[in-house]
Formats: sequence, structure tokens, C-alpha cells
Amino acid sequence: MSDNQQQQQEPTRAQAEIILSRRMFYAGCLGLPWLWICNVLYFRQYLKSLNNNDDTVSNNNYNRTAEEKSEIEKWVKRSTIGSMIVVSVFLAWIITFQVNKENFGSAWFVMDMTEEESSGW
Repeated sequence: MSDNQQQQQEPTRAQAEIILSRRMFYAGCLGLPWLWICNVLYFRQYLKSLNNNDDTVSNNNYNRTAEEKSEIEKWVKRSTIGSMIVVSVFLAWIITFQVNKENFGSAWFVMDMTEEESSGW
């Protein structure tokens, strides 16, 4: 196998980052929304440099094409939106539960000894 064929098979660093950001987004959609936050945090320096239009801010912006930059930005922005929605819903649930915890009743907190057999534990 020649060097040229090996280079075609191995993805570049930019392509690997695109794959990583896309996989983290889809994993977040499958029920692991904390991966969206990880995705945003992992690429935060990259996004910061895009907003400043400065490619010298970090070493993450080496020789990327405009298409590769927009692809990473697309997946990270989607992760940002998804994580903001999930965090908002989670905070709304916490606030609702804390404000109205008397209305939920004790069954939400502790199981009675009489319910032990129905639980299966």
C-alpha cells in the first residue's frame, strides 16, 4: 500500500473532530444530554476563535477549510441548543417540585412498608 492510499483511508484531524462532534450530538439525542454540554465545552475555544474571526487564538484552527469549520460549528450549535432546552426543563422541574412538594404527597419521597411486596424489592 502506498503512502497516498494510507492518507486517503485515514481521516484528517478536522474530519475526526467533525465525526466526534456529530457522534456526541446524536448520543445526546439518544438520552445522554450531558454529552451535548461536553460537546460544547470541548469545542468552546474553537467557537470563541470563530466569533473573534481570529485563526491564531488556538492551535485548533490549523488548515481547516471553510466547509469543515461550518460543519463543526453546525453540530456544536445544535448541541448548545439541545443542552439549553434540557437544562431549562430540568430547572423548571426542580423549581416546580420544590415549590409544590406538599401537593405531591409522601409517596413521591418514601415508600411505605405496606408497599414493599408490590415493589418487587
